[in-house]
Amino acid sequence: MDNFANNDNSDGFQELLNSLPTLAPVVPGKRGGGRKASNNIGADVLGVEMLKELRTNHHVNLFGGDLKGNTLWGVVDQKSYDRAKQISMSIAPSYPQTGILSVSLTQTTEGNIVVQWWKATSINGVLSFRKFYRKGAEYALMKNQKGDYGIWKIDSSTGNPEVKNNGDYFSFPYGELVDFEDYLNSIVEVTELPVSFPDEEVSKLKGLSEILASVNINTVVDSTDDSDEEFEEEEDEVGA
Repeated sequence: MDNFANNDNSDGFQELLNSLPTLAPVVPGKRGGGRKASNNIGADVLGVEMLKELRTNHHVNLFGGDLKGNTLWGVVDQKSYDRAKQISMSIAPSYPQTGILSVSLTQTTEGNIVVQWWKATSINGVLSFRKFYRKGAEYALMKNQKGDYGIWKIDSSTGNPEVKNNGDYFSFPYGELVDFEDYLNSIVEVTELPVSFPDEEVSKLKGLSEILASVNINTVVDSTDDSDEEFEEEEDEVGA
């Protein structure tokens, strides 16, 4: 996903989101487990019960029409859950995911509303977040053939919602969204790592400076990692 606007006029972006109808409901998926890991960490550091707690009692519901631009949501994705469950059962995990996922809604220079993925990995003892491109998982806020708004996976060849063989759409896995601050606090309590975002992004993301001050005990560390790492995963058919 390229050509993002700076969203300096965040009030205008939020007004645009507020003017949209509510999203079409999607049934959340399964929930799941984990254990403590080292170095580059994923959702499995939290353990089975904590992941269940986050996805059950700290789930973010976007279907009330209260979409927030430039706001981060934590993501406990299904493959991380599956990996964590396998580890808890002493089974070699089939998904080599590293890092912690979160997402925000942002606006492109063309005016399209899209999902911006963020990823944090442990770099020199700091849990460092940065924007990244998640292969096979580009989503935009748009209408389906029935005229319902939703966050749908984009067909790169047409720019329209991607459709499965049975006519259903590839929609964003809404059931995986959790409160970002609660998720981050849980991770920090287990790992005891300070958390970093690039300085230029802290002021753009709503409430982030306060969250960082809380988890870092008033110490914000600058992130300087510019590598272009991607998740190793296949596309999922989610939200059907």
